[in-house]
Amino acid sequence: MFPSEFMQFKAYIELQSGFKIMAVRMDGASENHTLGNALQDLGVAVEYTTAYTLSQNGVAERLNCTLVAIAKAMLFASGLPQKFWGFAIKAACYIRNRLPIGPGKITLEQAFTRRLLGINNLRVFGCLAYVLKPHELRLKLDPNSTKTIFVGYEESTRQYRVYDPIANVVTRSHNIEFFEEERLEFNWNEQLDSHLVAFKDVNSDGNNSDDDISLEALIMTPPETPVIAPTVPRNMGATQDVPANALGSMVDDRVDPP
Repeated sequence: MFPSEFMQFKAYIELQSGFKIMAVRMDGASENHTLGNALQDLGVAVEYTTAYTLSQNGVAERLNCTLVAIAKAMLFASGLPQKFWGFAIKAACYIRNRLPIGPGKITLEQAFTRRLLGINNLRVFGCLAYVLKPHELRLKLDPNSTKTIFVGYEESTRQYRVYDPIANVVTRSHNIEFFEEERLEFNWNEQLDSHLVAFKDVNSDGNNSDDDISLEALIMTPPETPVIAPTVPRNMGATQDVPANALGSMVDDRVDPP
């Protein structure tokens, strides 16, 4: 983890919980020493584990195994290719935080926020999802919705993340109808090979936001992807511009189509 990412996580956790991080335990890999030095400058105790002794950080290692097991099961059940592992891991973490564990049989989210959250918003990972198109982005006789694949949740809002394999675009929306027993048929062999890049969010005004990059899981997309302009509705030969806020609220990440 890069120091800047951990510092953002540290600030968020300490503000939300009201507690300070007193110590951090990590392995002795060379890339972790930069973070360790930055933490020591802030007065945080840094504990390095012995080489090849994962048991010294057993809680974190056990959680990693649990999340990977859940993510693998969701990928196998959904039939999605492995390039969706980032979405699967984040969805697995979202679900894990809402499962009752420990002696008190309360959820991690309840212990952290001190309030009981509902789970009515949970959906089957990789299921078929129809997303309503805003009227600003469609003609009168165009379809009202788009076939997509459900790939994740939003932490703070009642929104979902869906993937459109035709446009190769990840969007967020709350106007969705789920078909949890169905899957979207798509030939994944036609997709380009993917690589890890950081997820870039887009604000409602259409501008990129760097504030949320570190809070997002890395996703699999081709590098150096240009922005894909959407189809602009035209009316009787006159060009009708798509409002910037309408585009920004729909598109989270654009990926160059094959």
